[in-house]
Amino acid sequence: MPYEHQGFRGDVIFPSGMILEDDGSIKLYYGAADTVECLAFTSVDELLAACHE
Repeated sequence: MPYEHQGFRGDVIFPSGMILEDDGSIKLYYGAADTVECLAFTSVDELLAACHE
């Protein structure tokens, strides 16, 4: 998204928090370009798969 590329620190994200739900879903909070706070949704399985790519 444009807000992840344009800002004080463009093309950089800063993980800032995670909530693991009982059903295995994850809410991941992160700062984007050092100007906005964002929320991404994923699952444990998707997150682990992305780490192994």
